[in-house]
Amino acid sequence: MTIESNEELEALLGVTEINGDLLIEGAVTTLGALDCLRHVRGTLGVKNTELSTFEGLQQLVSATTVEVHGNGNLRSFASLGIVEVEGLFWIYDNPSLEEVQLDLTEYVGGLIIGKCFSGNPAEFSGNDVLTKIRFPGLAGGQIPSISLAGNPSLTTIDGILEWSSSIVLLDLLGNTMLDSEAVRTAWIAAGKDADLITTCGNLGDVNLCICTGTE
Repeated sequence: MTIESNEELEALLGVTEINGDLLIEGAVTTLGALDCLRHVRGTLGVKNTELSTFEGLQQLVSATTVEVHGNGNLRSFASLGIVEVEGLFWIYDNPSLEEVQLDLTEYVGGLIIGKCFSGNPAEFSGNDVLTKIRFPGLAGGQIPSISLAGNPSLTTIDGILEWSSSIVLLDLLGNTMLDSEAVRTAWIAAGKDADLITTCGNLGDVNLCICTGTE
């Protein structure tokens, strides 16, 4: 199902579950009509919209995969209530996005914030003004892997000591303002294997990035 306007979205008033993909794109400015939606049994895609927040999706519990990109007005992810994603949760190319807050208390197959096409930083596709990522509920869930790639303004990842116990692999790639050594120190202090964190192209890093798995 593809939605391209607020008027089309109104048809989903009261819907609690979608058995398939939901693609939201184009001249959509509000998600208020989705305030009853709890499950998307397929991919939830939000791309190239006019949304500034995800307000309206507070009741959403799960989706098979989530992809959010190219939303020029999107400033905050704090209104999204989702707690479980079976596959990938991918957020990239949202040039006004300042903060991501995800209460992922159950499970996410893999979380990617930003995108790395190759080892060339000019080919990274992140979220240009994103400064802070917060995972306040993650201590109770599990994520096999997290990749933060090409977010040039990112300086803060809140709760690293709490949420690191829930993560198997952590990649920090080309986040030029992020002190990856401080994150690595916290990761190891939390009892995680130093071989399971990869850092390159971040603040103070000299090693080149090889961006496997985020193409």
